[in-house]
Amino acid sequence: MGILNVTPDSFSDGGRFAAADDAFHRCIVDVAGNAIAHRFYCSISERQRRMMADAARSESSRLAALVDEHDELATAIGARDLTRFEAALVGHLESTYRVTIG
Repeated sequence: MGILNVTPDSFSDGGRFAAADDAFHRCIVDVAGNAIAHRFYCSISERQRRMMADAARSESSRLAALVDEHDELATAIGARDLTRFEAALVGHLESTYRVTIG
């Protein structure tokens, strides 16, 4: 889908990874066209970016899995497969929670 352009060196810079992560999530929210979700995401975006930058520095081994999860989400959206998207989203939220909260 080309939303998240990741190279091996993306994982060495937590800020760059967090910016790419933010761009992915912002794109998903924007494409959904839900004004409430858009306002909510904008209100948490900076906090999420800081948390992901910290996680990227301390849990870099987990970042490749997060990228794979983003790919699965994008693939489900592209296929218009709501069941697949919902399952991928739940898995992504759970794993992201483990990375950011510990």
